[in-house]
Amino acid sequence: MPKVYGIENRRRKQESKVWMKKETVKQFMEYFLGGLIVLALVIPNTTNFKERNAFSDEKRLEEAMELYRAETLGDSVTLVPGEYYDRGKFFTFFLGEKNRGMWTTPVTAAVFDYEKAKGGLEPVGVGGSNQTISIDLADSAGREWELRSMNKDQKNALPKLLRPTFLRFMFRDQVAAMNPYASLVVPVLSEAIDIHHVEPKLYFVPYNEEYGKYNERMAGRLAYLEADLDSSWEGSEEFGEPEEVVEFDEMMEIRKKDEVPIDEQLYLKSRLFDMLISDWDRHEGQWEWALVEKGGEEIFEPIPVDRDNAFYTFNEGALSHLALLLNKKFQSFRKDYGKVSGLMKQSAKQDVMILADVPLADFVETAREIQEELTDEVIHKAFKQYPEPVYEMKGKEHEEILKVRLEKLPEAAAEFFHLIQKKNRKNS
Repeated sequence: MPKVYGIENRRRKQESKVWMKKETVKQFMEYFLGGLIVLALVIPNTTNFKERNAFSDEKRLEEAMELYRAETLGDSVTLVPGEYYDRGKFFTFFLGEKNRGMWTTPVTAAVFDYEKAKGGLEPVGVGGSNQTISIDLADSAGREWELRSMNKDQKNALPKLLRPTFLRFMFRDQVAAMNPYASLVVPVLSEAIDIHHVEPKLYFVPYNEEYGKYNERMAGRLAYLEADLDSSWEGSEEFGEPEEVVEFDEMMEIRKKDEVPIDEQLYLKSRLFDMLISDWDRHEGQWEWALVEKGGEEIFEPIPVDRDNAFYTFNEGALSHLALLLNKKFQSFRKDYGKVSGLMKQSAKQDVMILADVPLADFVETAREIQEELTDEVIHKAFKQYPEPVYEMKGKEHEEILKVRLEKLPEAAAEFFHLIQKKNRKNS
């Protein structure tokens, strides 16, 4: 019996050693594969000098100090807005062509002068969101203005854990889907259909020693100067001489307290226009609200702001198609509307709150009204706001796309109505 027990014990020990070796090999393979994955994620960024140079504040400031000093520049400067987005066929197969040509075509912009713009502007602070870089300014009347960078940095849309990985490069590249000159086109179209709008002007911001930290923020950038709507714009003729200009949350508080209505028809027209120009990013933060008097009564009128995603082009590239399967909001400016539900994804809650009681007939009639107001002449004038070389490249194509979308607007309006009703029933 002891002999049998001894043999059995040795067998178990041998089996234990084999198991331990297998576990060691398994653990090694897990660490090895994990290391390979980490390297695959991180190495593309550590060797991506093009990205590093394009988004280096230090390099931008050095170039501005050397090449773009306010005292040595004339009234304008010619440069490439986004050389970073110039990609070869390998990258565009995965990431898409998008609006790269618009970003990589040299354009001429007026040089920004703090003392001359709007009769003289004084910087009062820095601002910006996760992607946009800006500085805040005030004119002699105390009205607020904003210089907003044309180029964006989407890395902050990623969780911090993923920013050292190649996903950072991919997210930054998606700015190529934006139309860098959308802000110049929208005001002409908005004016023709009588909806509120700001009027951005494109500038190049030089290095000016008098403005210290504001150089660090903006020198060497192309930027749009536009009204920064807040209480400083109360009484302004541009926005109907409002008693107050407030953000969404404050508007809702006043509306609840004093039972002030919203101009539903103006909001409807503004939203149909958003869809026409494929501006999918219309969440609550993309609106200001003007409290005006009409017919002896107070009413809130919507003011659309931030047109960074108008005329968006995302429906190209293998990875972009994958992204659209996961998130349909990235709708493109093309001859069909794609997913109307995607165009209202960001604003669905607000749309239902304001438009749930508006009848289908109003949706269709408003779409037809826009059709009548946006003549071929207006559309041509709007896209001629592109810098000349950009118009030569894309202007006529974009005019044609807008005309086709305009023909289909009543159909999109009807679908918009039904989506609102469906969401309203679901919320009830």
